[in-house]
Amino acid sequence: MLRLGKLKINTMLIMAPMSGCTDLPFRTIIKDFGCRFAFYEMLDASATLYSHKKTAFMLQSAIREMPLGAQILGSDPSMVLDAAQIILSQAKPVLIDLNCACPAKKVIKKKAGAYLLKEPKKAAKIIKNLSSRLPVPVTVKVRSGWDKNFPQQGLKLAKIARDNGAKAVFMHGRTVRQGYEGHVEYLSIARTKEVLDIPVIASGDIWNPRLAEKMLIQTGCDGLLVARGALGRPWIFKEIQAHLEGKKIPAAPSLGKIKILVKRHLKAYADWKSCPQKYIIGHMRKIAMWYFRGKVYATRTRDAIAKAQAYEEICEIIDRVT
Repeated sequence: MLRLGKLKINTMLIMAPMSGCTDLPFRTIIKDFGCRFAFYEMLDASATLYSHKKTAFMLQSAIREMPLGAQILGSDPSMVLDAAQIILSQAKPVLIDLNCACPAKKVIKKKAGAYLLKEPKKAAKIIKNLSSRLPVPVTVKVRSGWDKNFPQQGLKLAKIARDNGAKAVFMHGRTVRQGYEGHVEYLSIARTKEVLDIPVIASGDIWNPRLAEKMLIQTGCDGLLVARGALGRPWIFKEIQAHLEGKKIPAAPSLGKIKILVKRHLKAYADWKSCPQKYIIGHMRKIAMWYFRGKVYATRTRDAIAKAQAYEEICEIIDRVT
């Protein structure tokens, strides 16, 4: 269990907010495989303020997947607060997370996400604004630093977050320059955990149960944020939970069961009537490819899926996989 201020979350395994990934169908799937807490997709403050229809679509949820968190991205303190209040008016997230970790070039160009590592005073103002004005706990996601020459930036921003009312810190153990390359390092997370008196949830390379255990041991963190490891492998939550409880890790699904699951996942998009149609087919291709990543037949299957033009065509390709 994690305690974030007055909020109690009945798990230490959390699904990270991921743009274009953690939407309603995806969250429904991972819920069935043991995920007890997830986030909506990451929400841009500016887009939230000026594209209410899109925000409403991204904030769609099902009662059975509650509780959920919401993560916001932005650099203007007033805009971020206004956007967070819109999110709370349209949905019922139990916490708001400020993203100070995204290394995407288009985000850095807007001086948001991980760029806030370079502007700790502005980050402090945003966090204080949120924590003092919102009725739900505020958390902050950070990276270890900008690059190897500034290894303490993440720790500094984590302390600023704590001092300005944040109830927990999510820390990714890579620098901004690394992006998602190389391996996660544990020392920056461990140092942050030693200093802070609020929960520290670790992120990075949670690909399997043994790496999850290694992260816990090496950092002493309070929880784990699963991200890319769950794409095409929603059963990772049951695997990690079993391993941490000293139980036998459940066998991975057979090819036959994976094919059934992929088609079920795709059907959820086909039935999602409020989802923009221009979004559907491209997204279905991406989803289907996740499940066959790393398999011996993956290349030819993924090539065929990439050319598919309809839901039924993707399903036919999946049926032919042997």
